[in-house]
Amino acid sequence: IQVVGPSMIPKYNPRDYALVEPGTDPDIEDDVLVRLENGQTLLKRLLSRRGHVRLGSYNDPEILVYEKEEVTWMYYVAYPVPARKIKTRL
Repeated sequence: IQVVGPSMIPKYNPRDYALVEPGTDPDIEDDVLVRLENGQTLLKRLLSRRGHVRLGSYNDPEILVYEKEEVTWMYYVAYPVPARKIKTRL
């Protein structure tokens, strides 16, 4: 997926990419791609799943808290991929 916004700098820079592994269950402190029931998709750090899903960023101190029912899916993000490494084929 392509990274949008600065909240995950310095690990994920805007316009770079993140490699998502849907078949891998994320652990606490892993980076995750989250889809909310309202259609919003977020690239964040998983801080907790006890009671609520708590998500954080590298460049923003705000902690986002969601009810488990608000999360449609959550995928493990393996690592950043610089935009220069993505080759477009026509």
